[in-house]
Amino acid sequence: MSDIAKALNLSWECLQQTCVTVEEQEHMDASFMILSLVNLFLKETGDNKESTSHVIMVLFQNNFQHLNNIGMKLFMSLKSLVQSKKLTLLEMFSEESSVEDKFKSIHSSVSSIQAKDKLIIFSNLNQLTYMGTPETDVFDIILYVKNTLSEHTCVLHCTHNKQDSVMENLNNAVKHLSSYVIQVSNLKTGFCKEISGHINVSNKYKSYKKTHHFLFTSRGVNVFLPGGISTR
Repeated sequence: MSDIAKALNLSWECLQQTCVTVEEQEHMDASFMILSLVNLFLKETGDNKESTSHVIMVLFQNNFQHLNNIGMKLFMSLKSLVQSKKLTLLEMFSEESSVEDKFKSIHSSVSSIQAKDKLIIFSNLNQLTYMGTPETDVFDIILYVKNTLSEHTCVLHCTHNKQDSVMENLNNAVKHLSSYVIQVSNLKTGFCKEISGHINVSNKYKSYKKTHHFLFTSRGVNVFLPGGISTR
């Protein structure tokens, strides 16, 4: 799966200590993109035997089983990573806990993990709005990421919905915070057996923006440039 990130010209060196937005568009499931970043992180940091690395996955929706199922299709088991203590799950989808309680729990867990390199994934940030979290509190979480977790790499996962102004405000704030924005979308023109969707990658500091196509296959996900041919 690290081949997905490499096809997009992404490396751990360029993502280190940055925020990365992964935005789902046109009802596309971007789980495979999140997992490819996990795979890239573990592979490239794992090559350094003198440095430990760890993934923290902050879940605002009870979707770990779904992520693990996608991972198994792409030959990566999240459950095995949990068992080998390379992955920590933080379940934040309780509506009873306040934003402040969530802050404290996340900060305590991140601080307690003894690893030089940490990848922190905030999955389904938009779910906070469905949980009834006030808009100001949602933005507090974004500021928390910016102000206290900047020494780590953070992946902020959200869903594009132009029909929901609160959700769009959240997405715009998340993307403004991020150095890299990865947008994953379905084809707007319908089904095509050669292309499953589009991936747009942009870097706001380098005025970089590039579009790739991708194709789901029985062996994983192939990423290629427009006009190119997917190797099935």
